[in-house]
Amino acid sequence: MPTVAQHYGQSGLLDTITDALRALDKDLDNLTPADLAPIDEFHIRGREATLELAELAAIERGCHALDVGSGLGGSSRFLATEFDCRVK
Repeated sequence: MPTVAQHYGQSGLLDTITDALRALDKDLDNLTPADLAPIDEFHIRGREATLELAELAAIERGCHALDVGSGLGGSSRFLATEFDCRVK
């Protein structure tokens, strides 16, 4: 099983991601959290789990939240957009 370092240490990963986004006709200068979700939320159960955890944490519009272990920041971007809150 590959380690996290092996996964993110692959050469050309950024090119692979940008090529895939271009193939989906995404505007790389105006990407949304929804555009990035397939590659941005690698945790178990993805977006569904992010929403459940936000509910459990009582995330509300305009709040401040801390995303510990944020990885690439997909959950942070989603929470900031979905709840209009500040995430660090």
